[in-house]
Amino acid sequence: MQQLILSEARQEAGFSLKATTERTMSREHSRRAVWLAMESEHGDRLVAITREHVSLAKELVLNRRRLSECDREIYTARIAQLRQERADIIHQFEEGA
Repeated sequence: MQQLILSEARQEAGFSLKATTERTMSREHSRRAVWLAMESEHGDRLVAITREHVSLAKELVLNRRRLSECDREIYTARIAQLRQERADIIHQFEEGA
């Protein structure tokens, strides 16, 4: 059952965790792009992404032993998905984009 949930989470995310992490980490966004994104109609979504990301990361750190391997992978996949969504939003505000 847990494997099915993990598989569904990966399919829902629709990405490769390694590829997403490499893409997100290899590109730093300018302060201007972040500022413009926060001041746009996407600002509330960026705040929600940040809150969910921090909550999941905190859960992983503080309750790592209590979480099953499957749960940890689901949390990690969701964090990667949030990072990708954040990067996609901010990328819209990069110069030349």
